[in-house]
Amino acid sequence: MNRKAFAAAFPVTLPVLFGFIPLGIAFGLLMDAAGYPLLLSLLLSLLVYAGSAQFMGVELLAGASPLGDAAFLTLIINFRHLVYGLSMLEKFRGMGARKLYMIFSLTDETYALLSSAKAPEGVDEHDFFFAVALLDQSYWVLGSVIGSLLGSALGFDTTGVDFAMTALFLVIAVEQWQSSERHAPVFLGAEGRRQSYPRAAGGSGHSGQPAAGGGGGHAPARPGHHCHCPDPAPAPAGGQT
Repeated sequence: MNRKAFAAAFPVTLPVLFGFIPLGIAFGLLMDAAGYPLLLSLLLSLLVYAGSAQFMGVELLAGASPLGDAAFLTLIINFRHLVYGLSMLEKFRGMGARKLYMIFSLTDETYALLSSAKAPEGVDEHDFFFAVALLDQSYWVLGSVIGSLLGSALGFDTTGVDFAMTALFLVIAVEQWQSSERHAPVFLGAEGRRQSYPRAAGGSGHSGQPAAGGGGGHAPARPGHHCHCPDPAPAPAGGQT
């Protein structure tokens, strides 16, 4: 990998830099608020690197969800990447071992850049593609690390931070709505979501009953995590029940 490829890729990835750093910080803050160390935030951003799936993963980790459930939900959330990969087969042909990383790092933003950006004259196209993907992930990792450090050092109130990824997708959806003359896919997707929600909610296993031994239904706190739960009400005088 030569410096010329990175110098050419950096200006192209600036929009991703300005988006990934704040979102990565939000993820790091949520991880710290959930009681997880900096190292875990770093590893998730290095080895998972899945944006919305990582935000979902904070809740899954905190709730000790089964591995199978986490894998299935991640597959559903990132299913669109299968289509991304198919459209990039020709561009990635001949990249050797780097092709595996290109497949792994094909986020929405990286896909958008690789679909439209062209390597400048004198820069190898494959080197350029690899530099774009590597820079994009480095922005996400850097944001995650900054967020974890800020959370542990300053004790941020993370209320509403988990809405960051939702806000990003809302902005993307509005821009696509405004730039497209065909809106039928939006209504089809919304109807599909509406139809699937009752089934998903009905199979979640919530019975509405307090958790056993939970003291009023509060889930047991994870080791090392402080639960800010209200103190139980005192028993009525005279032993009445």
